[in-house]
Amino acid sequence: MNDLVGGQIDAMCDSAPTIVPQAQAKSINVLAVAQSSRLPTLPLVPTAAESGLPGFDVTGWNAFFVPAGTPMPIVQRLNRALLEALHNDEVKRRIEEIGATLPSAEQESPTGLDAFVRDEILKWRDVVKNANAAIKP
Repeated sequence: MNDLVGGQIDAMCDSAPTIVPQAQAKSINVLAVAQSSRLPTLPLVPTAAESGLPGFDVTGWNAFFVPAGTPMPIVQRLNRALLEALHNDEVKRRIEEIGATLPSAEQESPTGLDAFVRDEILKWRDVVKNANAAIKP
Protein backbone atom coordinates (compact mmCIF):
# COMPACT_ATOMS: atom_id res chain seq x y z
CA MET A 1 0.00 0.00 0.00
CA ASN A 2 2.86 2.36 0.76
CA ASP A 3 4.24 1.84 -2.74
CA LEU A 4 0.83 2.47 -4.33
CA VAL A 5 0.21 5.65 -2.34
CA GLY A 6 3.80 6.75 -2.98
CA GLY A 7 3.51 6.18 -6.73
CA GLN A 8 6.12 3.40 -6.98
CA ILE A 9 3.50 0.98 -8.37
CA ASP A 10 0.44 1.63 -10.50
CA ALA A 11 -2.00 -0.97 -9.19
CA MET A 12 -2.53 -3.70 -6.63
CA CYS A 13 -5.10 -6.10 -5.23
CA ASP A 14 -5.62 -6.16 -1.48
CA SER A 15 -8.27 -6.76 1.16
CA ALA A 16 -10.97 -4.25 2.02
CA PRO A 17 -9.59 -3.36 5.48
CA THR A 18 -6.39 -2.16 3.81
CA ILE A 19 -8.07 -0.43 0.89
CA VAL A 20 -11.07 1.29 2.48
CA PRO A 21 -9.21 3.77 4.71
CA GLN A 22 -6.96 4.83 1.82
CA ALA A 23 -9.94 5.15 -0.53
CA GLN A 24 -11.86 7.22 2.00
CA ALA A 25 -8.81 9.45 2.44
CA LYS A 26 -8.71 9.80 -1.38
CA SER A 27 -5.11 8.51 -1.38
CA ILE A 28 -5.99 5.87 -3.98
CA ASN A 29 -8.61 5.22 -6.64
CA VAL A 30 -10.48 1.93 -6.34
CA LEU A 31 -11.43 0.46 -9.70
CA ALA A 32 -13.52 -2.50 -8.51
CA VAL A 33 -14.17 -4.81 -5.60
CA ALA A 34 -13.51 -8.51 -6.12
CA GLN A 35 -16.46 -9.86 -4.19
CA SER A 36 -19.95 -10.39 -5.60
CA SER A 37 -21.50 -7.35 -3.95
CA ARG A 38 -20.49 -3.74 -3.54
CA LEU A 39 -18.97 -2.64 -0.26
CA PRO A 40 -21.31 -0.54 1.87
CA THR A 41 -18.30 1.63 2.77
CA LEU A 42 -17.55 2.26 -0.93
CA PRO A 43 -21.00 2.13 -2.55
CA LEU A 44 -19.96 3.86 -5.78
CA VAL A 45 -17.22 1.32 -6.55
CA PRO A 46 -18.51 -1.40 -8.88
CA THR A 47 -17.89 -5.10 -8.46
CA ALA A 48 -15.48 -6.88 -10.78
CA ALA A 49 -18.49 -8.55 -12.41
CA GLU A 50 -20.11 -5.17 -13.02
CA SER A 51 -16.81 -4.04 -14.55
CA GLY A 52 -16.77 -6.79 -17.16
CA LEU A 53 -15.39 -9.81 -15.29
CA PRO A 54 -18.46 -12.04 -14.82
CA GLY A 55 -18.07 -14.76 -12.22
CA PHE A 56 -15.13 -13.01 -10.57
CA ASP A 57 -15.79 -13.43 -6.85
CA VAL A 58 -12.94 -13.41 -4.37
CA THR A 59 -13.55 -12.68 -0.72
CA GLY A 60 -10.90 -12.68 1.95
CA TRP A 61 -11.74 -14.24 5.29
CA ASN A 62 -10.26 -15.05 8.67
CA ALA A 63 -11.04 -17.83 11.11
CA PHE A 64 -9.86 -19.32 14.37
CA PHE A 65 -8.70 -22.93 14.26
CA VAL A 66 -7.70 -25.25 17.08
CA PRO A 67 -5.68 -28.47 16.96
CA ALA A 68 -7.49 -31.61 15.84
CA GLY A 69 -8.82 -33.50 18.82
CA THR A 70 -9.51 -30.43 20.94
CA PRO A 71 -12.37 -31.42 23.27
CA MET A 72 -15.74 -30.15 22.02
CA PRO A 73 -16.57 -28.27 25.26
CA ILE A 74 -13.41 -26.19 24.75
CA VAL A 75 -14.26 -25.59 21.07
CA GLN A 76 -17.77 -24.49 22.04
CA ARG A 77 -16.49 -22.20 24.80
CA LEU A 78 -14.03 -20.53 22.44
CA ASN A 79 -16.76 -20.18 19.82
CA ARG A 80 -19.13 -18.52 22.32
CA ALA A 81 -16.41 -16.06 23.38
CA LEU A 82 -15.62 -15.20 19.76
CA LEU A 83 -19.29 -14.68 18.90
CA GLU A 84 -19.77 -12.50 21.98
CA ALA A 85 -16.95 -10.29 20.76
CA LEU A 86 -18.15 -10.23 17.14
CA HIS A 87 -21.69 -9.31 18.19
CA ASN A 88 -20.54 -6.43 20.38
CA ASP A 89 -22.01 -3.28 18.81
CA GLU A 90 -18.71 -1.39 18.81
CA VAL A 91 -16.79 -4.31 17.33
CA LYS A 92 -19.44 -4.83 14.63
CA ARG A 93 -19.38 -1.12 13.81
CA ARG A 94 -15.61 -1.13 13.47
CA ILE A 95 -15.58 -4.28 11.32
CA GLU A 96 -18.14 -2.76 8.97
CA GLU A 97 -16.36 0.63 9.03
CA ILE A 98 -13.19 -0.86 7.58
CA GLY A 99 -15.08 -2.72 4.86
CA ALA A 100 -14.84 -6.17 6.38
CA THR A 101 -17.79 -8.53 6.60
CA LEU A 102 -19.02 -10.49 9.58
CA PRO A 103 -19.59 -14.22 9.07
CA SER A 104 -23.08 -15.28 8.09
CA ALA A 105 -25.21 -16.99 10.74
CA GLU A 106 -24.50 -20.31 9.00
CA GLN A 107 -20.74 -19.75 9.29
CA GLU A 108 -20.71 -18.87 12.99
CA SER A 109 -20.59 -22.43 14.34
CA PRO A 110 -17.66 -24.84 14.14
CA THR A 111 -19.64 -27.05 11.75
CA GLY A 112 -20.56 -24.01 9.65
CA LEU A 113 -16.91 -22.97 9.44
CA ASP A 114 -15.97 -26.52 8.49
CA ALA A 115 -18.48 -26.48 5.62
CA PHE A 116 -17.30 -23.04 4.49
CA VAL A 117 -13.63 -24.12 4.44
CA ARG A 118 -14.50 -27.29 2.51
CA ASP A 119 -16.36 -25.15 -0.06
CA GLU A 120 -13.36 -22.81 -0.35
CA ILE A 121 -11.04 -25.78 -0.94
CA LEU A 122 -13.30 -27.02 -3.75
CA LYS A 123 -13.57 -23.51 -5.18
CA TRP A 124 -9.80 -22.95 -5.34
CA ARG A 125 -8.49 -26.48 -5.94
CA ASP A 126 -8.61 -26.26 -9.74
CA VAL A 127 -7.28 -22.71 -9.76
CA VAL A 128 -4.20 -23.80 -7.83
CA LYS A 129 -3.80 -26.98 -9.89
CA ASN A 130 -4.15 -25.13 -13.22
CA ALA A 131 -1.60 -22.56 -12.11
CA ASN A 132 0.89 -25.38 -11.42
CA ALA A 133 1.37 -23.84 -8.00
CA ALA A 134 3.58 -25.77 -5.62
CA ILE A 135 5.16 -25.26 -2.25
CA LYS A 136 8.91 -25.28 -2.63
CA PRO A 137 11.23 -26.08 0.28
